[in-house]
Amino acid sequence: EIEQLIRRSITHISKTEFFPAFYAAFQLTMTKSNIKGGFRGARLAPFNSEVVISKLDMQLWTPTPVEEVA
Repeated sequence: EIEQLIRRSITHISKTEFFPAFYAAFQLTMTKSNIKGGFRGARLAPFNSEVVISKLDMQLWTPTPVEEVA
């Protein structure tokens, strides 16, 4: 939609022209795989727990006992 306007040298669109262009772009981009990829890329949601666990940098340690003051 937007490309058609640009080809006709139209650089400003009205509110009534905006919605069809937005809706067409929305339909093309809001796919299940694209949404999952966005979350995965931003590391906002773990889709594979093994991958998340493998990236953790954990070191086990034993706390030292607290000495009692007399």
